[in-house]
Amino acid sequence: MAITQITEQELIEKAQQFQDRENWIAVISLLNPYHANGDLSINALKMLGYSYSRNKNYDEAIVIYQDLSQRQPNEAMWPYCLAYQYQCKKDFHSSIEAYLNCLQIFPKWIKVYGELAKLYKEIGEDEKALDTCSDGIQVYKNIKSDHQKKYASSYSKLCTLRARLISSKRTKSEADIAEIEIMLKESTHIDPQNADTWYRFGDFMIEQGKYDDAVQYLQKAESLAPQKEYIPHKIA
Repeated sequence: MAITQITEQELIEKAQQFQDRENWIAVISLLNPYHANGDLSINALKMLGYSYSRNKNYDEAIVIYQDLSQRQPNEAMWPYCLAYQYQCKKDFHSSIEAYLNCLQIFPKWIKVYGELAKLYKEIGEDEKALDTCSDGIQVYKNIKSDHQKKYASSYSKLCTLRARLISSKRTKSEADIAEIEIMLKESTHIDPQNADTWYRFGDFMIEQGKYDDAVQYLQKAESLAPQKEYIPHKIA
């Protein structure tokens, strides 16, 4: 079909049908000729980039998201998507740069602080990882309480991540131990339906020799996720 014989709306609708069926190659095959001709809108480019990414064509996705970043420099989603592609390619430094660009545009995106912290840990920058967690936690606390709910899950994960980073230290002070407990307690308080947060809290209590508390938290985790066999194993 010639590219002049279909409207933009028809093109997107057809691509959406393929995308709904997770037929990424079909989306790419449909949209690519229009992209090569410079005829794609922002919405169509978004679909093409997403399909490339889901099909693990990360280099091609990077080109699309770079284009989108140039077209909409104040849209934080595009550097976020760029960072993900680099992360999949294990180009961690480029991923960090893209996530930092994302935060410059939208500094309240709590989830990005967690992704950044994990990348800093990956490249051996443990202190930067801890500081990034702290920055994200502080950003969350500065958000108005009536707006915090939509960031609660990401904040909970950030607390858990900071606890894990502190736990990975070769030597831990009493203050470190106290902060780990505070972070894990905060994580379960903010996201009480997440079995993994209760599991990690229980595991930490085992390490501290607080077995009664450990069993209590692990049983809570088991009640939330009875299909996870490692939880009753830890209880046993």
